[in-house]
Amino acid sequence: MTVEDPRIGEQIQDYRLEKRLASGGMGTIFLAQRAPNSGSERSILRVFKLLRPELANDEQGIHLFRREVQILQQLHHPNIVQLEDHGIHDTMGRYICMEYITGHTLKTHLRRNPNPPKHALVVRWIQQICEALSYCHQKQIVHRDLKPENIFLQAPDTPAEMLKLFDFGIASCPNVDEIPARHVGTPRYMPPEQIRSEPVDGRADLYALGVILYELLTHRPLFAEKNSERLRQAHLNQAPPTLGERRPDLVIPDSVESMFQQLLAKSPDERPANAQAFVALWKECLPPEPFERRGGKMGFVVGQDSADLSSMEDVDTPPPIENLDNFDGDEWDEEFHSGSFWQTYKWPLMFLLLALVGLVAVVWGMRS
Repeated sequence: MTVEDPRIGEQIQDYRLEKRLASGGMGTIFLAQRAPNSGSERSILRVFKLLRPELANDEQGIHLFRREVQILQQLHHPNIVQLEDHGIHDTMGRYICMEYITGHTLKTHLRRNPNPPKHALVVRWIQQICEALSYCHQKQIVHRDLKPENIFLQAPDTPAEMLKLFDFGIASCPNVDEIPARHVGTPRYMPPEQIRSEPVDGRADLYALGVILYELLTHRPLFAEKNSERLRQAHLNQAPPTLGERRPDLVIPDSVESMFQQLLAKSPDERPANAQAFVALWKECLPPEPFERRGGKMGFVVGQDSADLSSMEDVDTPPPIENLDNFDGDEWDEEFHSGSFWQTYKWPLMFLLLALVGLVAVVWGMRS
């Protein structure tokens, strides 16, 4: 049984912590609610991120928490999760208050859906991500940890299926102290220059976006290695496999393959110059309909292999905060989303029900 977090029920200003949503290397995320002042008002929901208690007196932990606040204070964009407040609670320590949104992460979407999304939907998603990145890059802020876990899909019934970027804790920003770390980011999505600890600009985020897009269109990882160092070496030295190599069952247009070669180039000078340039290239190259399956049928192969995203797990876990030489950012042990129980467990439950029916039939047959 899961032990309830003792901070549930505690009050921060006018908000009461109602539920723990996620926990990771830097802190814990809670859903909080402010009760209405009158019968005509609605309760207000917010998300609170609290620094881990054991880091309360850790200089590096406090530094990372402060710099995230400093960066979020500069970002006001519809495709970026907004900072509402921050401060220090008497007993629970440092906190960040952010807007509350319903939905799930892109990582959860990839796990729940066996096939890649429709191209029209991917185009909308990529355009929104690039609008957020372009806004950040104009301020010389580079996310440096762009990955499916840090892209939030609002609930499908919200306008325009809005995407929002979050977790800017290890972003680079000209007015904020740099993180004293050798490797900053998540190895599966890190561009070569970031692995080499060289100065990065917005083209580093475009490389990470290329890896994410590769996963969206093929439902396969760019590099299947699970070891951090081997992943870094692959990004540094291995030519990115074509989409056709990962999905030989599909007919991939040459223009799409060429676009990925640019986006995943080892040198940032060979990639699109900025997010707007990539969006233009992306719209020009991607066909409006899903890739044709070899043999003339439209669609995607359902199933898994050793490189399928649904069975792919990073072996990297957050290191102790006092050792930032290999800091890979927050890796949440729970998904920050509000997906339904049925969506998550329907297939295991159906399998269990069928197994139970079969067992009853066998017992009944033996008795008769």
